[in-house]
Amino acid sequence: MVQLRVKKKDAWWTVVVVDPVAAPLLRALYQAPQVTPNRLTVASLTVAIAAGFSYASGTLVLGALLFQLSFLLDCMDGKLAHSRDQLSRFGGWFDSVIDGFRVVFCYGGLVWSFADDDLSRATTAVIALYPVLSYTVIVTGKAWPDRPPSEALSLNASTISFVRASPRRAGSPASGVDAEAAVFTLGPLLAEPVIGIWVGAGLNLVHLLGTAPVRTVRALSVERRATTREASSEAGIEGRLTSK
Repeated sequence: MVQLRVKKKDAWWTVVVVDPVAAPLLRALYQAPQVTPNRLTVASLTVAIAAGFSYASGTLVLGALLFQLSFLLDCMDGKLAHSRDQLSRFGGWFDSVIDGFRVVFCYGGLVWSFADDDLSRATTAVIALYPVLSYTVIVTGKAWPDRPPSEALSLNASTISFVRASPRRAGSPASGVDAEAAVFTLGPLLAEPVIGIWVGAGLNLVHLLGTAPVRTVRALSVERRATTREASSEAGIEGRLTSK
């Protein structure tokens, strides 16, 4: 049985919806040398571009399905790289760049689909703010000073194994991935893309309001500990110099 190395904790949508589908696909592709993490990343971008054009043309359901296929491939590339020990600096950078382009194409196409609608100022503001909130969630997460290292977990590459592990792997709802699911999948599937963006922006805002105070307190604590260590070190040096 193929063993996959995955994050011990991950976004709720990823763990519950995507990973149980990704696992058997990765098992089937694991021994295929022509399938590499970077090629999966390129495939993810290609599908995302198709999703963006589908949104823009008004075929929202197709766009939503293509977006999820793109996200599935995006999840698979990292798991394949970790499981095969094919991690590289270029691969990490390439994946991040492609993630950004995926969102640009899909969000642009989605907004284009209802650009002629008579929208309120509040809705227009939310549409403009969603990508800003999404970016802020990502930046503040990476800037967390005592952010614990990402722990890995090995699971059998089967749907059953991933479903059984999902209760202990699923993170708190309202992550950036959960917000994307509302914006790019649930809203379009329900033919309510604007409501999906409202929900996505709300989830990102809840995430920021819930994590920023806690992380600020932890950041101050880290700063105080660092200052105390520096002061103790300086005092020790001065003490040794005085004794001489």
